[in-house]
Amino acid sequence: MTFTPHEKHSEMRKQLWAILHEGKGMTGHAFDLFLIILIIASLALLPLEFIPQLSAYHDTLALIEIFTAVLFSLEYGLRIYSAPDRAKYLFSFYGLVDFFSIAPFYLGFLGTQYVRVLRLLRILRVAKRGEIEAAASEDEAEQ
Repeated sequence: MTFTPHEKHSEMRKQLWAILHEGKGMTGHAFDLFLIILIIASLALLPLEFIPQLSAYHDTLALIEIFTAVLFSLEYGLRIYSAPDRAKYLFSFYGLVDFFSIAPFYLGFLGTQYVRVLRLLRILRVAKRGEIEAAASEDEAEQ
């Protein structure tokens, strides 16, 4: 069976959606684990930025923040790209959580650095992953 370019594109978006939103397969599980580690690391670094004794490490912390913001931005872009209904995703609870958790990084360039505390919204992503894992465990137990 051959797919037209449009069908291939559509199938790729469906597979990406399954990985990003449903944690399907080994790739989905690996992505979820990577995302959880990245979220926890990002949140753990947040208070370090406000400790005056660590000002010598400001450049390193800034690089880590840029790196994580780029990764979260790419993830957000992929979620939008793969969503079956992009507008619905953008205005969904988790779509807004994703947006408001990366927006502080970009607002930081405008001199509103304390808005970066909104990165704490990323913890909601970890909570969602926990719900997914719990639901998956319940499904497996029923089967």
